[in-house]
Amino acid sequence: MIKFNSITSKIKAFVWIIGIVTFTLVFLVTAYSEMDLLKKESSLEMKRLFASCDALIRDYFYRDHRLLSFIASQAPLGPDEAVKRYFKEAMSSLYGDIDYVVLDKSGRILMVGKPELKQYVGLDMSGIDYVKNNLSISKVHQSFFSSRPVITFSYPVRGGKRLLVERDLEGLSTVIGKIAVPLIKGSVIFVLTSYGTVVYHPDRDLMKRRENLKYDFEQLSGPDKYGLYRLIFNGKEYWCYKEALSMPKGWHFYAIIPMRNIMLYIWHNIWPILFAIFLIFFIALVGVDKIIYKCLTKSIKELSDWLIKIDPSNSEDFFSSKQMSHNSSCIEIESIIESINNLLETIYENNQELLKRDQQLRTIIESAADWAYWIDENGHFKYNSRRCEAITGYSQEEFQKNPGLIFEIVHPEDRKRFEDHFQRIQSDLPHEPLEFRIIRKDGEIRWISHNCTRIFDSKGAFLGIRASNLDITDQKHASIELAKIDKLESLGVVAGGIAHDFNNLLTAILGNVSLAKMQPNLDTKVYERLEAAEKASLRAKSLTQQLLTFARGGSPIKRLSSLKKIILETTDFVLKGSNVACRFEFAEDLWAVEVDPGQFSQVIQNLVMNADQAMPNGGTITIKAQNIEIENKHHKFLSIGKYVLISIEDQGVGIPKEHLPKIFDPYFSTKEQGSGLGLAVCFSIIRKHGGYIRVDSELGKGTRFDIYLPAAQTKLENGEHNERLPSTHIERKRILVMDDENNILELLKESLNYLGYEVELTRTGEEAIKCYENAMREGRPFDAVIMDVTIPGGMGGKEAVKILLEKDPSARVIVSSGYAKDDIITNFKKYGFCEALVKPYKLEELSNTLLKVLSE
Repeated sequence: MIKFNSITSKIKAFVWIIGIVTFTLVFLVTAYSEMDLLKKESSLEMKRLFASCDALIRDYFYRDHRLLSFIASQAPLGPDEAVKRYFKEAMSSLYGDIDYVVLDKSGRILMVGKPELKQYVGLDMSGIDYVKNNLSISKVHQSFFSSRPVITFSYPVRGGKRLLVERDLEGLSTVIGKIAVPLIKGSVIFVLTSYGTVVYHPDRDLMKRRENLKYDFEQLSGPDKYGLYRLIFNGKEYWCYKEALSMPKGWHFYAIIPMRNIMLYIWHNIWPILFAIFLIFFIALVGVDKIIYKCLTKSIKELSDWLIKIDPSNSEDFFSSKQMSHNSSCIEIESIIESINNLLETIYENNQELLKRDQQLRTIIESAADWAYWIDENGHFKYNSRRCEAITGYSQEEFQKNPGLIFEIVHPEDRKRFEDHFQRIQSDLPHEPLEFRIIRKDGEIRWISHNCTRIFDSKGAFLGIRASNLDITDQKHASIELAKIDKLESLGVVAGGIAHDFNNLLTAILGNVSLAKMQPNLDTKVYERLEAAEKASLRAKSLTQQLLTFARGGSPIKRLSSLKKIILETTDFVLKGSNVACRFEFAEDLWAVEVDPGQFSQVIQNLVMNADQAMPNGGTITIKAQNIEIENKHHKFLSIGKYVLISIEDQGVGIPKEHLPKIFDPYFSTKEQGSGLGLAVCFSIIRKHGGYIRVDSELGKGTRFDIYLPAAQTKLENGEHNERLPSTHIERKRILVMDDENNILELLKESLNYLGYEVELTRTGEEAIKCYENAMREGRPFDAVIMDVTIPGGMGGKEAVKILLEKDPSARVIVSSGYAKDDIITNFKKYGFCEALVKPYKLEELSNTLLKVLSE
């Protein structure tokens, strides 16, 4: 059977609880007040005891201090006998039987106050602490004349002598013992010297043992507002009063009261008060209980009857199903509660479900990356997510105050499209998602992907427009960068093929010119013409390197380099004869980088040349290089790590904003004679070095290019590498050559013969392998092999070297190609080659490479 509690009983219990809690608080406040009052009275009492003790001690030790000083100072300077008679008469007439000693200037006893101790005359006391240190008052020590604890006062006597007078501490105990101690049982007063030695204590054994309590009384905590300390001594807690005596210096007065006795004293004083309060509370609570019983029951009965009428579910069947108790209001309250609970539970469940759904929707919307808002049919914001401030810079309150801000932040060039789009939504016309730019509060331009829809209530009434706005600025920038890369890679496919074929032609031209220059007895003019042809071929080689920069998969041939040296040399070369000055700012500890020196020099050359051309009337180019660290993962184009930042800034005419997104596109140029490849080459080179290049420009003020290059993990070591000069005086070696170009084969044969080598020519990888095997069987192996990478319709050097090394692991193979940025040239050792020759090359390069390989 279910047991129901009466509301009257609950109220009674509540009243009793309040009464008990109130009584407890009154008890605690009374006890605290009583303890505070006791502290105050105890403090005053202890101060009184201190004043009495201080006066008694001062009187006991110093009442005749001046007189003794006078007697000592008036002692004669005559012989010792005269001094003895003087002190005997002066001390006897004044004090009678007193403990004193007179020392000569060496510290020996000249006379003693007591005749029975005359055997100590002549005893040397100079080694005693208070004599040796010439102290006016000693520590507590055992009497020279007895076993009692004393302190000794020292008075100077003319002629270097001293008068020592002992003061008995037991006599001090008799004096202080007359002081009345506090009323609380167990209270004790005592006196300690500056060293902590007990001078006075009710326990005489402590005085006799000269007990030291210094460390016991260093653990005091306090004082409180009444000057009392808290002390833990021998495991017990005390109130302690401490004060320094006026004389002797350093002595302290202590008074302690046991905490346990304090609590007993307080309880003894307050229990009658507490009993009276308890009695008053009890009578009051009984009265309140009776009033509640009489006044509340009738009201509950009337309320119960009324609820039965308005709530059919709470009928008399409810009463018949409950067990009646002596208090009829119990069942009536239950009926009231039952009815109200039914209503409240229904309301609560519905409300919780609504709150849950609302919270889920808000969490989803607020956690989303997009900015969502709801504009009602009158154009006012019904809802605006917190992301609005992160994306636009404007707060929710600013949009709430100015609904038109939604149109004002749109970029002027895109505003008309956005207004038309919004009008179509309001008119329920077909529409598509829209991308447009906004201008943030701080002036930054951001790209937004906008999508919106009309919303209606359950009855079909129009409620407004719900919109979702996603910041796609980073995606837009990334797509622009990818478009640039796609353009460069498309150009690279064509450029790579052209440069490869052109390099083969240049190899033949440059090789033949080099051979022609080696002919003896050349006419001077002919030699000069050959020199000019060789220089022109090398310039053509430089042009092909620019084309190869765009080649797909091409990698720079990087080595540890000093950016400062490359920048200074390149800038000096470009600005010769120019009216433009250059200012350099390099960090003293500038990190080294791994770059292709030729390619990076080309980047600096293009950027400095552009800066020079942007200032036809002269100016200053500022080039800075500094160390930076990218520490967060949110940089758009750079990963976390160390970088060297190179900035090249001019004071020229600047670049129009509409041109900035296109300046790195191939063939884009605003110059009449420009090729449009300079900045595209810079972009490609920096990207292939794992770096990033960006530009800032303002019309009429100038342009700044920032280049980020990854810093090397190792430091740059100073030193130069000398190239070996070609020599025809070498041991005759056998060289196998493989190339598909007849003119290159003939050139290499003639060049190698000139250098003193025996040469065999092949046109495919299969043919070269067969020739190499035959030479091994005949016992005339080749000392080195030169292989072209690409053989149209046949096996190239990449495949052939693998087979060759399987047959002869000691084979020394050199790779040769006109595609200088191919990975097989950059990382030739990874593919099994010993060295690489980049077409076109001079006879000196061919000779040095062979010498290097054959000497390993």
